[in-house]
Amino acid sequence: MDKVVKDKRDEIVAICKHRNIKRLDVIGPIVDCPHDVGLRDLHFVVELFDPNAKWDGWGPPYFDFNHDLEKLFKGYAEHVLVAREEEIRILPFEGTLEELKEPIYAAV
Repeated sequence: MDKVVKDKRDEIVAICKHRNIKRLDVIGPIVDCPHDVGLRDLHFVVELFDPNAKWDGWGPPYFDFNHDLEKLFKGYAEHVLVAREEEIRILPFEGTLEELKEPIYAAV
């Protein structure tokens, strides 16, 4: 897991609790941004408590949660991408999703 993601784990957990997220994993490896040296792209897989909740990419809960993570990683990540597992079709990495996921948060 990327050091900055690991160092911000407490803040990530707080955001997940605030936004009522069931589980969050980071997909690795973290991708260096081709447009700006030093910036990265971060990819997360999210699981909601309600699997039928509206999650359309432009409204709550996605937009608010993604915005919170973008603010948290400002200056470090160019893009913060969050998706549900069933929405991930093509990975920009080698390996399966299960091999690439690293847990960050799981509600108890």
